[in-house]
Amino acid sequence: MKKICGICCLFLALVQLSFGQNKTAEIPIRAGVGTVDITPQMPFWLTGYAARKTPGTGVLHPIWAKALVIEQDANSRIIIVTVDVLGLSHEIVTDVFNAAHEKYGIRRSQLLLNSSHTHSGPMIWPCLEVIYDFSAEDQGRIAEYNQQLAKRIIAAIDTAMAGLAPARLYSGHGEAGFAINRRNDIHPNGPVDHDVPVLKVETIGKGMKAVLFGYACHNTTLVDDNFLVNGDYAGFAQKKLEADFPGVTAMFLMGCAGDQNPSPRGTAAIAGQHGNSLAAAVTKTLKGAMKPVLAPIRTDYNRVFLAFQPVDLKRYQEEIRSTDRFLQRRAKLMLDAYNKGWSVDKLSYPIQAVRFNKDFTILGLSDEVVVDYSLLYKKMFPEENLYVAGYCSDVQCYIPSKRILQEGGYEGNESMIYYGQPGPFAADVEDRVTKTVLQVMRNVGVEKITLPNEQPAAANLKGTLGTYAFPPLLPNGEVDGQKLVAQLKDIHANTYHWLAWGKQSDLAAFKKFIPLARNAGIKLWITLVPPSEAPPFARDFSEPYKLDYLKWAEELAKLSLQEPTLVAWSIDDFVHNLDLFTPAYMRKMIGKVRAINPKLAFIPCAYYEQVTPKFAVDYAEFMEGILFPYRNESIVANLDDASTAEAEITHIRALFAPGFMIFIDIYATGHSAYGESSAAYVEELIRAGRKSADGVMIYCHQDPAKYPEKYQVLRKGFAAKP
Repeated sequence: MKKICGICCLFLALVQLSFGQNKTAEIPIRAGVGTVDITPQMPFWLTGYAARKTPGTGVLHPIWAKALVIEQDANSRIIIVTVDVLGLSHEIVTDVFNAAHEKYGIRRSQLLLNSSHTHSGPMIWPCLEVIYDFSAEDQGRIAEYNQQLAKRIIAAIDTAMAGLAPARLYSGHGEAGFAINRRNDIHPNGPVDHDVPVLKVETIGKGMKAVLFGYACHNTTLVDDNFLVNGDYAGFAQKKLEADFPGVTAMFLMGCAGDQNPSPRGTAAIAGQHGNSLAAAVTKTLKGAMKPVLAPIRTDYNRVFLAFQPVDLKRYQEEIRSTDRFLQRRAKLMLDAYNKGWSVDKLSYPIQAVRFNKDFTILGLSDEVVVDYSLLYKKMFPEENLYVAGYCSDVQCYIPSKRILQEGGYEGNESMIYYGQPGPFAADVEDRVTKTVLQVMRNVGVEKITLPNEQPAAANLKGTLGTYAFPPLLPNGEVDGQKLVAQLKDIHANTYHWLAWGKQSDLAAFKKFIPLARNAGIKLWITLVPPSEAPPFARDFSEPYKLDYLKWAEELAKLSLQEPTLVAWSIDDFVHNLDLFTPAYMRKMIGKVRAINPKLAFIPCAYYEQVTPKFAVDYAEFMEGILFPYRNESIVANLDDASTAEAEITHIRALFAPGFMIFIDIYATGHSAYGESSAAYVEELIRAGRKSADGVMIYCHQDPAKYPEKYQVLRKGFAAKP
């Protein structure tokens, strides 16, 4: 018997060992590298500096397109391409992807293209097209180079694919200190990111095959008096590493360098010094302790529309007569688009992520991204070994942060002239980018997320518990403010939502109630009647400004400065009235508010079916949140079923950037189309709202004499701990 038990125990131990080995078994990876010289035949126009008046004359050192393919299998693969140019055009990116897709069946997420942003490289049309006005001959040569560049990139990918061999990956980080924030005159001691991420690729049994490294700094050591093709400091760094490690391909992946410059600048010798400094940081990392990077390889890719601020046509009509040739060229582009009916109000912006197991992640952002984004996303994803690369895919303009848009200056404003863009981005550009970053990072398996700080208005609105409309009245029909405050305090409400609808509840009546609310510690919202519910469709306007919402915006903002207890304003049935509330109108309306008091939040009413992805893209920048009247619309509208409330709130929240607020509006009073709600229904929704939303509003305020059961439900639900 003892012998049998011993055999059984040995068998179980072997089984456990086998399962343990399978669980932790390393997934095989293959890697391949390809390089192609992309140096143009000289003379050829160089790009990056508007002050250059003649083509480049020679070559300081060759420039390259380099491809690194890393795969687990055909479905789990990434092709990383680095190119020593200022930026790729959408046309080149599309041509490269189409060819790679046809040959290798890759998805768009499996191709990461990155430009080094050297200002000593060939012109890539139409990137920065406004800085030059080419002759027909020069334009033809540039077009021919662009088309050949796409083919050369594919040739590099072909070589990498043909050379795939079993490999292992390792990552580490170094540091280089020559990058400075070039906006220090505007923002002293501005942010920098001196991180040097390193990915080492070793062929099993043959040693190091490639090294991929990055840095966040403009390749602008050489300035506008240079007419020799070269890769600037990044080119010198690659040359140095390949000389020190024979047979190894060194690849530079540009970071978020939009507002970062090398220091000092001016000569090829200085560029070489910076390159050697960066190469030394990489070498030190390679010789130190590096961490294994394993499969699986997950990739994701998405696009988001970034809205531009509206520009009056008169501006371009004036600029086209300007003596400033750059303003004139940009105006010509804009007026040509306007006269042909082309839309130039938004930019389609690609974002992608590549994640190797939980060991190393590359977040690829397009265009000239400022360093704020890299620093922000490293904080948002604290458990990721993360490198945020800028200048991926096509390079069409700068991508400023909120801070830079507010500060003004070249990156957020003047640079758009040289890129031929309409003007600065709308204020929510960072929010839109961040929302899509969250999506792609979640799709590659990132779980630990630390959201950025809340908006200024959030401190006044988080945890809202209030009632909406139909206050108690005095015999003369006026609002009984003292009774209303007493009832709000009794049910543990912290907010009252005033409905300005007719003379009994007009602005004067609201102002009369404000001191009572202030003294009781009750915060206030106010809702205005929309055009669809005002004369001639219904009886009353919001008085005294009726449908002049620009005037309402201005006056409510002024009032909120005088009375900070006014924290939010709203427009009922907002989405029903978008014919008036166009994005252009909203920019004027919300612009008035934010210029006076940015802490006054705009929280319009929007029903579940109305909150579409398009609505979120077009209107998010104007709202701090939405007031969401729950009716179970994801199944069938009714006031009986509370079961989908949390799911609907989650669905709406996913359409917006972090910090955007959702307030559930619960029908305690019945609806003409759906009948009455029950006390149990209201109770369940209060629990769901406090759990999933940013606040709870009850429509309408419940009279304890008429509706004692629901009044007690509010009292209990608001008093309970969330």
